[in-house]
Amino acid sequence: MSKLQPKQINYFGFLFAILVVTSLHFFQIFVYPNYQPVYFDLFKPRILKQSLISLNKSNSLSKVESSQSHLNELKVICQPDCFFIAEDLEIPAIVDQDAAGRLTQLELKFFDPDHQLIGYQSISQNPTFFVINYTPDLLQTIQLNLTNQALNFSDYYSDTQQIKFKSVDKSTHQTQDYLYSSYKPELIKL
Repeated sequence: MSKLQPKQINYFGFLFAILVVTSLHFFQIFVYPNYQPVYFDLFKPRILKQSLISLNKSNSLSKVESSQSHLNELKVICQPDCFFIAEDLEIPAIVDQDAAGRLTQLELKFFDPDHQLIGYQSISQNPTFFVINYTPDLLQTIQLNLTNQALNFSDYYSDTQQIKFKSVDKSTHQTQDYLYSSYKPELIKL
C-alpha cells in the first residue's frame, strides 16, 4: 500500500480549498429573483442554459404581461361591502383594523391568479394598500401616506411576487422606487 506524500496531501488540500471557494462563490452569485440560493439543479444543462440567458437580459424583473393583464378575470362587487369573485370563490375585501371590517370602496391594483394574490387600495384621505390571498389571509398592509413620504403603486411582478412603489418625498419632491414583497415583510430600495 502506498503512502501519500506531503506534496500529494498539499495538492489535494489545495484542490479541496478551490472547490469550496468556487462553490461558495457560485451560491452567492446564482440566486433566484426572490434572492433565494440556486442549488445543484442549476447545473443541469437545460436549467443552466435558461439561467445564462436570463443573466443576459437587461431587465431583471419580468412583469406579468403588465400587472393589468389579469384584472378583468377578477370581479369586484361593492354592495354595500366590497368582495372579490375569483374562480367561483367569494373573497371579502378585509381591512387591518377589524377582522370583521370590510371596505365599502376600493381600487383594485393587481390580481395574480397563479399565486392567488389580490392587491387593492382603500379610497380615503389616508389610503392603505392591502394584499390578500384566496383564504383570505391578510398578507400585507402598507400605509401609503407617511409623515414625509407618499407611496404610489407602480407595478406588480408575478415572477418574484414583488410590488413596486414610487416614493415621493413631500418636502423635496424627490422620487425613489422600492420593491415590497407581497408575502413577507421585505423592502428593497432600487
